[in-house]
Amino acid sequence: RLHSETLSSSFLASLGQGFLNCLYIFLIKNEKVWVYEENQQIKGFVSFSRNSAGMMKRFVFTCPISVLFLLGKFFKNPKILKRTFETFLAPFKSKRTFINSGSQVSVPSAELLSISVSPDCQSSGIGLELLDSLEHYLVEHHILEYKVIAGEKLISANKFYLKNDFILLTKLNVHENMSSNVYIKKLNGK
Repeated sequence: RLHSETLSSSFLASLGQGFLNCLYIFLIKNEKVWVYEENQQIKGFVSFSRNSAGMMKRFVFTCPISVLFLLGKFFKNPKILKRTFETFLAPFKSKRTFINSGSQVSVPSAELLSISVSPDCQSSGIGLELLDSLEHYLVEHHILEYKVIAGEKLISANKFYLKNDFILLTKLNVHENMSSNVYIKKLNGK
């Protein structure tokens, strides 16, 4: 519900609550999700994958009911099929090596998939707390760099990443005519 509410312009939100429920159950069981809870209400979360390139394939095979949700959407709107494939291929598009400031930079496979904070709690530090929890885990597990892909039009998300020491590496088109920013962040392994 929180993904749909706060990331409503994301393509995944357009696939419906049933699909998102399956996706987040998969992420909780097979990847990593941190949740910020207050008064027995979820106020925010961050999700992460060590290897985002194969994650959607693993998701579909682990949760075949998600395919039924997708098929229902495809019948209603066949154009969604193309955007679904583009979404599944996004981690592969960002996997390349890029030239940045004259040196080659490889994009890590570890990825912050989504971060969301309830609208009534935004600008309260919850997003930073979630990011700190993720990065503490990463350092403990010797993952010292990761990426995040944010739609260029998501102004507050892009400001959040830049404010928190992410470096804009490149832009790519996940969906036709819709540019996304690929950020990386290197962590101090102390």
